[in-house]
Amino acid sequence: MRKSICPSLRISVILLITEDLQINNGVREIGKAFTGCTSLSTLLIPKTVTKITEFAFSGCSNLKVITILNADVSIGKRAFYGCPLETKETLIQKYGETIFK
Repeated sequence: MRKSICPSLRISVILLITEDLQINNGVREIGKAFTGCTSLSTLLIPKTVTKITEFAFSGCSNLKVITILNADVSIGKRAFYGCPLETKETLIQKYGETIFK
């Protein structure tokens, strides 16, 4: 267990799962709630998510692995700005460079 601050939430929280995050089924849109969450390293986005907004995960400086189960998800500009994703090139091919810039 590690104390983590997610600046966009403006709260300090104790995260039980500090590195891995699985978004719940039924969630349709992901906003800026995770901006700057530096403890996040692995992310699973379910098929129910159809939109990831601008800056949703920007500044997640330890986010290295992401799995997006919906092939038709819309991803906003800079959604993953500052994220050192291992699959960056694959995501750029599919969604364009703007999701990182």
